[in-house]
Amino acid sequence: MTKSIVRLYLPLIFLVLTGLLPKGTQAQTLTLKPEIRPRTEYRHGFKSLVPTQARPAMFTEQRSRISALFADRYMQSSLVVQDIRIWGAAPQLNKSDAMLSVHEAWASYAWASRWNLKVGRQEVMYDDHRIFGNVDWAQQGRSHDAALLQYTDSAWAMHMGVAYNQDASILEPTKLMDNYYDGTANTYKAMQFLWFHQDFSKGAFSVYAINNGMQAKDTTVKFSQTLGTIGYRNMGNLKAEWALFYQMGRDVANRAISAYMGSLFANYTHQKAQIGLGADLLSGTALGTASNHSFDPLWGTHHKFYGLMDYFYVGNPHAQAGQALPVGLLDNYLKTSFTSTKAGQFHLHVHGFMSPVALGGASQAFAYLGTELDFFHVISLSDHLGLQWGYSHMLATTQMEYLKPLGLRTATNNWAWAMLSFKPSYTIKFQ
Repeated sequence: MTKSIVRLYLPLIFLVLTGLLPKGTQAQTLTLKPEIRPRTEYRHGFKSLVPTQARPAMFTEQRSRISALFADRYMQSSLVVQDIRIWGAAPQLNKSDAMLSVHEAWASYAWASRWNLKVGRQEVMYDDHRIFGNVDWAQQGRSHDAALLQYTDSAWAMHMGVAYNQDASILEPTKLMDNYYDGTANTYKAMQFLWFHQDFSKGAFSVYAINNGMQAKDTTVKFSQTLGTIGYRNMGNLKAEWALFYQMGRDVANRAISAYMGSLFANYTHQKAQIGLGADLLSGTALGTASNHSFDPLWGTHHKFYGLMDYFYVGNPHAQAGQALPVGLLDNYLKTSFTSTKAGQFHLHVHGFMSPVALGGASQAFAYLGTELDFFHVISLSDHLGLQWGYSHMLATTQMEYLKPLGLRTATNNWAWAMLSFKPSYTIKFQ
């Protein structure tokens, strides 16, 4: 892998060193960021309840990345190449494999002081990553093939994005007809969004308008719309955060959509300690319902919000038998943290999960699903080396078994992990 990456960047480095790249009126920079991030996990109840006799899984998965960012007065371009593998997945005497990929490959051009156009494969992140996030916890991360038109003023900004995806099963030289897209990894066929952000002296808010088109098997494209806002306000040591969204339109099965999401979180800071209380409510679909009332948090970093054990939304529909759509979620949570100058940050999160719709044929909604305890520790060992580790435990109820029928609540459902992150940065400046 190292040799292939070196070959990839040698031409670019040569051009920069010899001064053959176009020069602006301001210094050009080339920033290289290698990253090595192995993470060892012990899984026995991660994402789902496990049978009593199930043996735990344990493995180490590593992300190896190198990113190059070229920048001058008007232009930026970035290339991020990554290799994601589980230790032992490739033989020791290995010639090649398919684990190397391009995570980002984009260029941006600023033709005026406030206008910028960014095109290519890129991470799209806004606000707290609830709707658009790079999902950095996942070793592979998330990136979009899109074009963004960006306007930035001193106190506000507006971004407009468009994307159009096409199936690559038929190679370009023979791709003369047909426009069908099979929705690789549940990806949209077409997507457009508008993001508006306003800063104030004691807070900020953002407004979203998203049009998401999914291609059905009959080749038609079904569009859904997501409208909403995210914001926060600082009041001394207290910070209040909120989010409110509504979805409508049609899903890929041509069901009418009417779904919502609301979140409220208050965080109090005293010296080196923080304590916060919050609740997230995402609507769901009950048994026997023909329309779609399950809110889709789209491309957000769900691992950040709905419990670190990923029982909900992270590749988990959490639907009950007889209904393919998620039941939604009411997540009541307590988040605490303490920061030590030498020992790093200690975090403890407690989640109380409930189902907004009735489960198992019951008539009453908001059944209690379980309590999740998440503890993790983050420490910087040096300027370029960090360590994180954590332990999570799920205390499930019988109601959870309606959503995770392959396992039992009486089993020990837990998860432990440890991750090293080596990420230096090198910048070369040229006139």
